[in-house]
Amino acid sequence: MGRYPDKTIAELFASNRPYFDQILYKNVKFRQDYAQAYQQWAGEQMDSDENNGMLSLNRILIAVEAIGEDRIKELFLKLIKAINEEWSDRRLPEGLDYKTTLVGDAGFERLEGYGSQLRQIQLFWKRIALPELWEA
Repeated sequence: MGRYPDKTIAELFASNRPYFDQILYKNVKFRQDYAQAYQQWAGEQMDSDENNGMLSLNRILIAVEAIGEDRIKELFLKLIKAINEEWSDRRLPEGLDYKTTLVGDAGFERLEGYGSQLRQIQLFWKRIALPELWEA
């Protein structure tokens, strides 16, 4: 695809996400195909899971699977290190498992009082997740 003719869309998503996003937002045909596939996938998620709140978690889990858990752990540890450097007076636990930040409010109970840091973690997950695109 584009400058990576040997890679599949999933491989491109996992290896060079900025380029994937660039193609997604600049290539009309790809954007339409992606929007259609995403809408079908999201519809299946909502049908199989009555709770629409799970859709964002499912978007993240699919992306983690595509990118690879080891790579996600590495990126997450770098994020925690950067957050701890920025807020050195209120550091997050060093061994924080990325999975505890995915389960929603229940996982954040022990992280009460880390509002700014948690917003950064949520932005990280939004960036990792499958992009939402509802235009056709």
